[in-house]
Amino acid sequence: GSTYLGLDTSANLSAMLLWMLERKLPDTFIADYDAAIASITIDDVRAAGQVLFHPERMVSVSVGKSP
Repeated sequence: GSTYLGLDTSANLSAMLLWMLERKLPDTFIADYDAAIASITIDDVRAAGQVLFHPERMVSVSVGKSP
C-alpha cells in the first residue's frame, strides 16, 4: 500500500524510523502494519465512532443557494 510507497527514499525511510522511535513503536511496526490494519473489524470502527463522533455537537453548514 501507500505505506510502503512512502519509504522509497532514504529520507522517507529515516523519517518513518524517527517517527517510530518518537512513539516508542516496536521494530516490527512496518512489517506488522498490514496485518494490524486487516484485523480491524466493523465493530472496532463502530466503537471508535462512538468515542470520536458526538452528533449533539455537530454543526451543519450549507454553502450556495437554498432550494
